[in-house]
Amino acid sequence: MRNKKGFEMSFAWIFAIVVGGIIIFLTIYAATNFIRSGQYEVNTKTTQQLINILNPLQTSLESGRIENIDLTTETRIYVECNPDLGSFGENRIEISEKNSFGGKEWSDRGGNIGVDKNLYVFSEVPVEGNKIYLFSKPINFPFKVADSIILYSETYCFVSPPESVANELRGIGIGNSTNIEIKTSLSDCKKTRSVCFSSNAGCNISVVCNGFSCNEGYVEKFNKKMYFVEDSLYAAIFSSVDSYECNMNRVMKRTGYLAGIYADKARVVSIRGCDTGLESDLNTLKSISDRYEGSKDILSIKVKADEINDKNDNLGCQLF
Repeated sequence: MRNKKGFEMSFAWIFAIVVGGIIIFLTIYAATNFIRSGQYEVNTKTTQQLINILNPLQTSLESGRIENIDLTTETRIYVECNPDLGSFGENRIEISEKNSFGGKEWSDRGGNIGVDKNLYVFSEVPVEGNKIYLFSKPINFPFKVADSIILYSETYCFVSPPESVANELRGIGIGNSTNIEIKTSLSDCKKTRSVCFSSNAGCNISVVCNGFSCNEGYVEKFNKKMYFVEDSLYAAIFSSVDSYECNMNRVMKRTGYLAGIYADKARVVSIRGCDTGLESDLNTLKSISDRYEGSKDILSIKVKADEINDKNDNLGCQLF
């Protein structure tokens, strides 16, 4: 009898422990899902707020500026680029915040939200920090094609840049508010990403300019070259190879489209008595832009764009 009772008592305890464990597991599981659901909503709202900030940064024709935003916690920003979505491709953004719950260092990403299709967002992937910098520049080929916004968080040290680049950065207002420094020696760059305009093997990023003014050339990262012209230099410096190549693909699609519109406009104004002589040139620009395959192609596209720009500047009735 005593043994039977003892057995019954042991079984009751085992049953209680098992049931209790299941209840605790379900409670923790429900709480974790609730927190994750809440974090997903927070991350999605933060993404939307960031996108709302990006839209007013669209620049006027000659402007460029750097803004910064402070985030309440350490954040990772993932900027995706799809060159085939819609007519001119699209950027989409997701955000993850530093997480102290559930053994995961970072929370699950929030919703994937599209950016205004007129914006071209260049960045490393991910951009990480609690202060993010937004560097906006217009893109011209030769008419304004789009606005580029470069996201970055790390400090970039420009080592002995050409005077044209140094003057432009100083004009924007480099320093603590931009996380950009200009130094004369690589050894002066402390805990930064170094950007060298020479064959310095110790630099993170190397820029090779074709000419003194550095209006074209290539940026080399991780043994890969990204070719640039004019202001796309900064997009190449601050973004990943994939981000740069994808967004420049998008830019060239838009360039070809706009060249076609301006060619139609040239034909119309010619009928009205203003023969610009640019219709053929613009159709050529459209053709070579439509055949774009990679950033190396932008060097020849820029030659044609400059030719069109020079002709347009000398017209009595300019197209753009």
